[in-house]
Amino acid sequence: LEPRRWRLAHSNLGKGRLRCIGSEPTVLRVEPREIGDGKPWNVMLQYGHLPITQGRRYAISFRARADEPRTIDYLMMSEGATPQNHGIY
Repeated sequence: LEPRRWRLAHSNLGKGRLRCIGSEPTVLRVEPREIGDGKPWNVMLQYGHLPITQGRRYAISFRARADEPRTIDYLMMSEGATPQNHGIY
């Protein structure tokens, strides 16, 4: 994955910051500042322009840690004028 394709997005209720840790941008730190009403889309880490093929299976893996217990949701969605949700887990 290309590090420059990562971005932090947030709703009007959420605020945060995205930082690369170390000299190699392979470790990202998401620092939520405000999460508003607690909805998962208030602060989102996004990776854009990843080609996917219909009918093919994909595996998502990552390591995460936090200063307190948190829930992590992930969503696969197409980009464009009419984004399509491919599943939230």
